[in-house]
Amino acid sequence: MKKGIDLSNLPIESSKGKPVIICVDDEEMILSSLRFQVKKFFQDYFHIEIAHNAEIALEIIEECNQNGIELPLIISDQIMPGMKGDELLIAIHETNPKMIKIMLTGQANADAVGNALNNANLYRFIAKPWDPDDLNLTLMEAIRAFYMGKTLEEKNLELEKALTYNKRTNLLNMQGLKRDLENIKSTTRINLILIKLENHIPCMRSFGLDLYYKLVDRFLDTLKFHIDENIYHLFEDEFAIISEQSEDFIYSKINALLLLFKSDLLNVDDILFQIKLTVSIVNNNKPGEDLYHKAKVVLIASSEKAVKNLIYTQSELNETDLHSYNYTWGKKLNKSLKEGRIVPYYQGIISNKTGEINKFECLARMVENDVIYPPLHFLELAKSTGIIKTLTRMIIEKVLRVFEHNDYSFSINLTEAELEDRNFSKYIESSLNYYKISPGRLIFEVLENVTLRQDGQNLKTLFELRELGCKISIDDFGV
Repeated sequence: MKKGIDLSNLPIESSKGKPVIICVDDEEMILSSLRFQVKKFFQDYFHIEIAHNAEIALEIIEECNQNGIELPLIISDQIMPGMKGDELLIAIHETNPKMIKIMLTGQANADAVGNALNNANLYRFIAKPWDPDDLNLTLMEAIRAFYMGKTLEEKNLELEKALTYNKRTNLLNMQGLKRDLENIKSTTRINLILIKLENHIPCMRSFGLDLYYKLVDRFLDTLKFHIDENIYHLFEDEFAIISEQSEDFIYSKINALLLLFKSDLLNVDDILFQIKLTVSIVNNNKPGEDLYHKAKVVLIASSEKAVKNLIYTQSELNETDLHSYNYTWGKKLNKSLKEGRIVPYYQGIISNKTGEINKFECLARMVENDVIYPPLHFLELAKSTGIIKTLTRMIIEKVLRVFEHNDYSFSINLTEAELEDRNFSKYIESSLNYYKISPGRLIFEVLENVTLRQDGQNLKTLFELRELGCKISIDDFGV
């Protein structure tokens, strides 16, 4: 191989055989010359196949696809007996859309080139007779384009998994649930089941995070064994199931599970736990409803009742109850804001290396009569009433006043409201300067229910915060 041609930095997959480059031309002399030049430069990395017509090329591609052999590139003549070059490339595009396609001919008209450009994503058009150096350079660029696209696709899949899956349990998270609910057709009748693990706070207080995680794992094992549906891990103590089964059927399945948890104790590290759950079941009988919000309202209202291990449905909370519930909590929220009772709580994070706290997670809480309420009671109301911006900035100011007096790193959760605020990054920059806090100490955790769009303001805000020097992470378990 000619020196200087080095593709070792590309993710060329050869476990099932060398990737294949296909050359197609009906003229034997031209095809042999083309194969010789391509092989001269690329034989160390690719197997070079030749085809005298489109039909043979399609057979080669079908065989490679069946055997899982990578197909990065095809170079095809236009004027051939039977299927023309543009028709061949269009047919290939239907089965191998990512394959780079190059047309090599001296007789192609503008219509043929345009057809391949519009319908086969033609990469380049090279006229015969070709210049060897130009052809070599074009092939190098084409191969790099294929593998750069492959790398980008893999990174996008990794990012999608990070955004839509719970990192610890590998179950779809809130973002995954939101995506799946949006993709369900309006004619498809489903039930959404939300499950709150009421053991969360008592177990965390008594035994810490590690044992609670083990309890969650045991609980999920039991849930998966008895419920043959997709299970979502939304927050630390909240899980969801989407089912197309009838409400009566899914109700009976969940009820049997609750009876099991009532009668049997879970053994975690030789400590026995009785699992206590609150369950809500709602359906999408009314088109256009926010199904998760409806289920969440039922779950929150039901969770406050004294009796656990019962199932609550949307009939438990009619529209009047919902309005009354929101009205009560809306007044509580407004009063708490005025009286300064929306406060940050600080959860220390211990370093595995040193065994000491090296950073803090800052969490918003509402305090009323010595009762501490997490955001699930007021966050959605803050969004719907439009005061989320005020609430968030109040929390941030209180947090910064604390951390200006120490060197700890600290994290703050971000909702969609902050990310859609065009001035949020400027506000953060100004506040950090005022309190003389290094941006590198501040970690912004993006909540799982935030939708990140490539062309949206939210991603722009994240990039601006990162440019300031702040760190960005995905909140694994919510608030």
